[in-house]
Amino acid sequence: MSHFYFTLLFLNVVYCDPNESKLIADLLKNYNDLERPVREPELPVKVKLGFQLIQIVDLDEKNQTLDTIAYLLYSWNDYNLKWDPKEYGNVTSINLPIDKIWRPDVLLYNSGSTDFDSTFKSMAQIDQNGSIFWNPPAIMKSTCDIDVRYFPFDEQLCWLKFGSWTYNGLKLDLEVDESGLDTSMFIPNGEWLLQDVNCNRSTKFYTCCPNEPYYDVKFYLHLRRRTLSIGMNIIVPSLLISVLASFTFVLPVDAGEKVALETTVMMSLIYCLEIVAEMTPVTSDSLPLLSMFYMSCIILIGISCVFAVLVIISHTANPDTQIHMHTTVMSFSV
Repeated sequence: MSHFYFTLLFLNVVYCDPNESKLIADLLKNYNDLERPVREPELPVKVKLGFQLIQIVDLDEKNQTLDTIAYLLYSWNDYNLKWDPKEYGNVTSINLPIDKIWRPDVLLYNSGSTDFDSTFKSMAQIDQNGSIFWNPPAIMKSTCDIDVRYFPFDEQLCWLKFGSWTYNGLKLDLEVDESGLDTSMFIPNGEWLLQDVNCNRSTKFYTCCPNEPYYDVKFYLHLRRRTLSIGMNIIVPSLLISVLASFTFVLPVDAGEKVALETTVMMSLIYCLEIVAEMTPVTSDSLPLLSMFYMSCIILIGISCVFAVLVIISHTANPDTQIHMHTTVMSFSV
Protein backbone atom coordinates (compact mmCIF):
# COMPACT_ATOMS: atom_id res chain seq x y z
CA MET A 1 0.00 0.00 0.00
CA SER A 2 2.85 2.38 0.81
CA HIS A 3 4.33 1.80 -2.65
CA PHE A 4 0.97 2.74 -4.18
CA TYR A 5 0.80 6.09 -2.36
CA PHE A 6 4.42 6.79 -3.25
CA THR A 7 3.63 6.17 -6.92
CA LEU A 8 0.66 8.56 -6.79
CA LEU A 9 2.77 11.23 -5.12
CA PHE A 10 5.51 10.81 -7.70
CA LEU A 11 3.02 11.14 -10.55
CA ASN A 12 1.57 14.32 -9.04
CA VAL A 13 5.03 15.86 -8.75
CA VAL A 14 6.31 15.08 -12.24
CA TYR A 15 3.00 15.58 -14.03
CA CYS A 16 2.96 18.51 -16.43
CA ASP A 17 0.12 19.63 -18.65
CA PRO A 18 1.16 18.52 -22.16
CA ASN A 19 -1.24 21.02 -23.73
CA GLU A 20 0.44 23.98 -22.05
CA SER A 21 3.90 22.65 -22.87
CA LYS A 22 2.95 22.21 -26.51
CA LEU A 23 1.39 25.69 -26.58
CA ILE A 24 4.51 27.35 -25.20
CA ALA A 25 6.72 25.44 -27.61
CA ASP A 26 4.55 26.42 -30.59
CA LEU A 27 4.36 30.10 -29.57
CA LEU A 28 8.10 30.50 -29.07
CA LYS A 29 9.18 28.29 -31.97
CA ASN A 30 9.73 31.08 -34.48
CA TYR A 31 9.24 34.00 -32.11
CA ASN A 32 11.62 36.97 -32.25
CA ASP A 33 11.67 39.03 -29.06
CA LEU A 34 13.33 41.95 -30.90
CA GLU A 35 10.46 42.38 -33.35
CA ARG A 36 7.73 44.90 -32.60
CA PRO A 37 4.43 42.97 -32.34
CA VAL A 38 2.56 44.70 -35.18
CA ARG A 39 1.23 43.28 -38.44
CA GLU A 40 2.17 46.39 -40.42
CA PRO A 41 5.44 48.23 -39.73
CA GLU A 42 3.85 51.68 -40.03
CA LEU A 43 1.49 50.98 -37.12
CA PRO A 44 2.52 51.75 -33.52
CA VAL A 45 2.37 49.33 -30.62
CA LYS A 46 -0.23 50.60 -28.16
CA VAL A 47 1.12 50.24 -24.63
CA LYS A 48 -0.87 51.23 -21.55
CA LEU A 49 0.89 52.06 -18.30
CA GLY A 50 -0.62 52.26 -14.82
CA PHE A 51 1.01 52.98 -11.47
CA GLN A 52 0.02 51.31 -8.19
CA LEU A 53 1.70 53.15 -5.34
CA ILE A 54 2.61 50.93 -2.40
CA GLN A 55 4.80 53.06 -0.15
CA ILE A 56 6.77 56.29 0.02
CA VAL A 57 10.01 55.09 1.57
CA ASP A 58 11.80 58.40 1.89
CA LEU A 59 11.87 61.95 0.59
CA ASP A 60 15.47 63.10 0.90
CA GLU A 61 15.30 66.90 1.01
CA LYS A 62 19.08 67.24 1.16
CA ASN A 63 19.70 65.29 -2.08
CA GLN A 64 16.25 66.09 -3.54
CA THR A 65 15.31 62.48 -4.31
CA LEU A 66 12.14 60.45 -3.71
CA ASP A 67 12.22 56.71 -2.94
CA THR A 68 9.02 54.80 -3.70
CA ILE A 69 7.80 51.21 -3.91
CA ALA A 70 5.20 50.58 -6.60
CA TYR A 71 3.78 48.15 -9.13
CA LEU A 72 4.02 49.18 -12.79
CA LEU A 73 0.95 47.97 -14.69
CA TYR A 74 1.86 47.34 -18.35
CA SER A 75 -0.54 46.00 -20.97
CA TRP A 76 -0.24 45.58 -24.73
CA ASN A 77 -1.16 43.13 -27.49
CA ASP A 78 1.15 40.78 -29.36
CA TYR A 79 -0.46 39.23 -32.43
CA ASN A 80 2.30 36.59 -32.53
CA LEU A 81 1.09 35.14 -29.22
CA LYS A 82 -2.51 34.31 -30.16
CA TRP A 83 -3.92 30.78 -30.19
CA ASP A 84 -7.12 28.79 -30.37
CA PRO A 85 -7.88 27.25 -26.93
CA LYS A 86 -9.65 24.32 -28.59
CA GLU A 87 -6.37 23.14 -30.08
CA TYR A 88 -4.62 23.15 -26.70
CA GLY A 89 -7.03 21.56 -24.26
CA ASN A 90 -8.95 24.81 -23.53
CA VAL A 91 -5.87 26.59 -22.18
CA THR A 92 -6.88 30.27 -22.20
CA SER A 93 -3.84 31.90 -20.56
CA ILE A 94 -0.21 31.16 -19.77
CA ASN A 95 2.66 32.82 -17.92
CA LEU A 96 6.01 33.41 -19.57
CA PRO A 97 9.27 35.07 -18.46
CA ILE A 98 9.32 38.65 -19.68
CA ASP A 99 12.77 38.09 -21.22
CA LYS A 100 11.27 35.52 -23.60
CA ILE A 101 8.93 38.00 -25.32
CA TRP A 102 9.06 41.54 -26.67
CA ARG A 103 8.50 44.24 -24.08
CA PRO A 104 8.44 48.04 -24.31
CA ASP A 105 11.67 49.78 -23.36
CA VAL A 106 9.90 52.18 -21.00
CA LEU A 107 12.22 53.70 -18.40
CA LEU A 108 12.03 56.24 -15.59
CA TYR A 109 13.32 59.44 -17.18
CA ASN A 110 13.95 61.37 -13.95
CA SER A 111 15.75 58.52 -12.22
CA GLY A 112 17.92 59.54 -9.29
CA SER A 113 20.15 56.46 -9.53
CA THR A 114 22.36 54.88 -12.16
CA ASP A 115 19.83 52.07 -12.66
CA PHE A 116 17.11 53.57 -14.84
CA ASP A 117 15.26 50.23 -15.02
CA SER A 118 14.60 49.19 -11.42
CA THR A 119 11.78 46.75 -12.17
CA PHE A 120 11.89 43.10 -11.16
CA LYS A 121 11.79 40.74 -14.14
CA SER A 122 8.57 38.98 -13.14
CA MET A 123 6.42 36.69 -15.27
CA ALA A 124 3.99 38.11 -17.80
CA GLN A 125 0.43 36.83 -18.23
CA ILE A 126 -0.60 36.15 -21.82
CA ASP A 127 -4.22 35.58 -22.84
CA GLN A 128 -5.49 33.66 -25.83
CA ASN A 129 -6.15 36.83 -27.85
CA GLY A 130 -2.54 38.00 -27.47
CA SER A 131 -3.20 40.45 -24.65
CA ILE A 132 -0.19 40.74 -22.34
CA PHE A 133 -0.32 41.94 -18.74
CA TRP A 134 2.96 42.59 -16.96
CA ASN A 135 2.93 44.02 -13.44
CA PRO A 136 6.52 44.13 -12.15
CA PRO A 137 7.29 45.49 -8.67
CA ALA A 138 9.87 48.25 -8.50
CA ILE A 139 11.84 50.23 -5.94
CA MET A 140 12.46 53.57 -7.63
CA LYS A 141 14.58 56.59 -6.80
CA SER A 142 13.44 59.67 -8.68
CA THR A 143 14.51 63.29 -8.59
CA CYS A 144 12.20 65.85 -6.98
CA ASP A 145 12.61 69.62 -6.83
CA ILE A 146 12.24 70.61 -3.17
CA ASP A 147 10.83 73.99 -2.15
CA VAL A 148 11.74 74.64 1.48
CA ARG A 149 10.50 78.22 1.76
CA TYR A 150 7.75 77.30 4.23
CA PHE A 151 9.70 74.57 6.05
CA PRO A 152 8.54 72.77 8.20
CA PHE A 153 4.99 73.57 7.00
CA ASP A 154 5.91 72.85 3.39
CA GLU A 155 4.19 70.89 0.64
CA GLN A 156 6.05 69.16 -2.18
CA LEU A 157 4.93 68.13 -5.66
CA CYS A 158 6.99 65.22 -6.98
CA TRP A 159 6.48 63.36 -10.22
CA LEU A 160 7.75 60.24 -11.95
CA LYS A 161 8.17 60.48 -15.72
CA PHE A 162 8.08 57.32 -17.84
CA GLY A 163 8.70 57.01 -21.55
CA SER A 164 10.23 54.86 -24.26
CA TRP A 165 13.98 55.22 -24.50
CA THR A 166 14.36 54.48 -28.24
CA TYR A 167 10.91 54.31 -29.88
CA ASN A 168 9.14 57.46 -31.00
CA GLY A 169 5.37 57.87 -30.89
CA LEU A 170 4.99 56.51 -34.41
CA LYS A 171 6.35 53.13 -33.27
CA LEU A 172 5.23 52.99 -29.63
CA ASP A 173 2.06 54.75 -28.49
CA LEU A 174 2.33 55.06 -24.71
CA GLU A 175 -0.97 55.75 -22.95
CA VAL A 176 -2.21 56.03 -19.37
CA ASP A 177 -4.01 52.92 -18.16
CA GLU A 178 -7.63 53.22 -17.04
CA SER A 179 -6.57 52.64 -13.45
CA GLY A 180 -4.26 55.66 -13.64
CA LEU A 181 -2.45 56.10 -10.33
CA ASP A 182 -3.90 53.58 -7.88
CA THR A 183 -3.48 54.13 -4.13
CA SER A 184 -5.76 51.35 -2.85
CA MET A 185 -2.76 49.48 -1.38
CA PHE A 186 -0.85 52.55 -0.19
CA ILE A 187 0.95 52.31 3.16
CA PRO A 188 1.00 55.75 4.88
CA ASN A 189 4.33 57.41 5.55
CA GLY A 190 5.20 58.67 9.03
CA GLU A 191 6.73 61.95 7.84
CA TRP A 192 4.76 62.79 4.70
CA LEU A 193 1.01 62.85 4.11
CA LEU A 194 -0.18 61.99 0.60
CA GLN A 195 -2.54 64.85 -0.26
CA ASP A 196 -3.41 64.11 -3.87
CA VAL A 197 -2.33 62.08 -6.91
CA ASN A 198 -2.69 62.70 -10.60
CA CYS A 199 -1.38 61.50 -13.95
CA ASN A 200 -1.30 62.66 -17.54
CA ARG A 201 0.31 62.00 -20.90
CA SER A 202 2.29 64.61 -22.77
CA THR A 203 3.83 64.85 -26.22
CA LYS A 204 7.25 66.31 -26.94
CA PHE A 205 8.95 67.17 -30.22
CA TYR A 206 12.74 67.45 -30.34
CA THR A 207 14.73 69.69 -32.66
CA CYS A 208 16.55 66.70 -34.14
CA CYS A 209 13.33 65.15 -35.43
CA PRO A 210 10.45 67.68 -35.50
CA ASN A 211 8.09 65.26 -37.27
CA GLU A 212 8.42 62.49 -34.69
CA PRO A 213 6.36 62.78 -31.50
CA TYR A 214 7.65 61.29 -28.26
CA TYR A 215 5.08 60.34 -25.63
CA ASP A 216 5.67 60.23 -21.91
CA VAL A 217 3.48 59.56 -18.88
CA LYS A 218 3.82 61.46 -15.60
CA PHE A 219 2.50 60.38 -12.22
CA TYR A 220 2.23 63.25 -9.72
CA LEU A 221 2.43 62.92 -5.92
CA HIS A 222 1.33 65.89 -3.82
CA LEU A 223 2.92 65.53 -0.37
CA ARG A 224 2.48 67.55 2.82
CA ARG A 225 4.90 67.30 5.73
CA ARG A 226 3.61 66.09 9.08
CA THR A 227 4.72 68.85 11.47
CA LEU A 228 4.00 67.36 14.90
CA SER A 229 7.47 65.94 15.51
CA ILE A 230 9.37 68.87 14.00
CA GLY A 231 7.10 71.34 15.78
CA MET A 232 7.83 69.80 19.17
CA ASN A 233 11.57 69.46 18.53
CA ILE A 234 12.35 72.69 16.66
CA ILE A 235 9.49 75.21 16.60
CA VAL A 236 8.54 75.18 20.30
CA PRO A 237 12.15 75.42 21.60
CA SER A 238 12.95 78.22 19.15
CA LEU A 239 9.89 80.19 20.29
CA LEU A 240 10.97 79.84 23.92
CA ILE A 241 14.48 80.97 23.00
CA SER A 242 13.03 83.98 21.17
CA VAL A 243 11.03 84.91 24.28
CA LEU A 244 14.22 84.74 26.33
CA ALA A 245 15.92 86.93 23.75
CA SER A 246 13.36 89.68 24.33
CA PHE A 247 14.31 89.82 28.03
CA THR A 248 17.88 90.74 27.12
CA PHE A 249 16.66 94.17 25.99
CA VAL A 250 15.11 95.04 29.39
CA LEU A 251 18.00 94.04 31.63
CA PRO A 252 20.11 96.88 33.07
CA VAL A 253 23.13 97.68 30.94
CA ASP A 254 25.49 97.34 33.89
CA ALA A 255 24.27 93.83 34.68
CA GLY A 256 26.87 91.23 33.79
CA GLU A 257 24.13 88.67 33.23
CA LYS A 258 22.92 90.66 30.22
CA VAL A 259 25.91 89.73 28.08
CA ALA A 260 25.91 86.15 29.36
CA LEU A 261 22.20 85.73 28.55
CA GLU A 262 22.56 87.28 25.11
CA THR A 263 25.53 85.02 24.32
CA THR A 264 23.65 81.91 25.47
CA VAL A 265 20.55 82.82 23.46
CA MET A 266 22.63 83.59 20.37
CA MET A 267 24.45 80.24 20.56
CA SER A 268 21.11 78.43 20.98
CA LEU A 269 19.71 80.13 17.87
CA ILE A 270 22.85 79.25 15.91
CA TYR A 271 22.37 75.61 16.93
CA CYS A 272 18.73 75.69 15.74
CA LEU A 273 19.87 77.28 12.49
CA GLU A 274 22.36 74.44 11.97
CA ILE A 275 19.62 71.85 12.47
CA VAL A 276 17.43 73.48 9.82
CA ALA A 277 20.41 73.74 7.44
CA GLU A 278 21.12 70.01 7.80
CA MET A 279 17.51 69.13 6.93
CA THR A 280 17.17 71.36 3.87
CA PRO A 281 19.00 71.27 0.51
CA VAL A 282 21.78 73.69 -0.32
CA THR A 283 19.98 75.78 -2.93
CA SER A 284 19.84 79.43 -3.89
CA ASP A 285 16.27 79.26 -5.22
CA SER A 286 14.63 79.78 -1.84
CA LEU A 287 15.56 79.93 1.82
CA PRO A 288 13.35 78.70 4.66
CA LEU A 289 11.52 81.51 6.39
CA LEU A 290 12.45 79.82 9.65
CA SER A 291 16.16 80.22 8.83
CA MET A 292 15.62 83.87 7.98
CA PHE A 293 13.87 84.35 11.32
CA TYR A 294 16.75 82.70 13.18
CA MET A 295 19.29 84.82 11.32
CA SER A 296 17.41 88.04 12.08
CA CYS A 297 17.29 87.18 15.78
CA ILE A 298 21.01 86.32 15.79
CA ILE A 299 21.92 89.64 14.14
CA LEU A 300 19.77 91.70 16.53
CA ILE A 301 21.06 89.91 19.61
CA GLY A 302 24.64 90.18 18.34
CA ILE A 303 24.29 93.94 17.87
CA SER A 304 22.69 94.24 21.32
CA CYS A 305 25.54 92.24 22.84
CA VAL A 306 28.17 94.49 21.24
CA PHE A 307 26.49 97.65 22.51
CA ALA A 308 26.04 96.12 25.96
CA VAL A 309 29.77 95.41 26.15
CA LEU A 310 30.58 98.97 25.03
CA VAL A 311 28.21 100.44 27.63
CA ILE A 312 29.68 98.30 30.42
CA ILE A 313 33.21 99.34 29.43
CA SER A 314 32.14 102.98 29.36
CA HIS A 315 30.38 102.65 32.72
CA THR A 316 33.41 101.17 34.48
CA ALA A 317 36.09 103.33 32.83
CA ASN A 318 37.53 106.70 33.98
CA PRO A 319 35.79 109.96 32.94
CA ASP A 320 38.03 110.62 29.92
CA THR A 321 37.45 107.11 28.60
CA GLN A 322 33.70 107.43 29.27
CA ILE A 323 33.50 110.51 27.05
CA HIS A 324 35.38 108.70 24.26
CA MET A 325 33.21 105.55 24.58
CA HIS A 326 30.05 107.66 24.66
CA THR A 327 31.09 109.31 21.40
CA THR A 328 31.84 105.90 19.85
CA VAL A 329 28.47 104.45 20.89
CA MET A 330 26.61 107.50 19.56
CA SER A 331 28.44 107.27 16.24
CA PHE A 332 27.46 103.57 15.90
CA SER A 333 23.87 104.45 16.76
CA VAL A 334 23.74 107.11 14.06
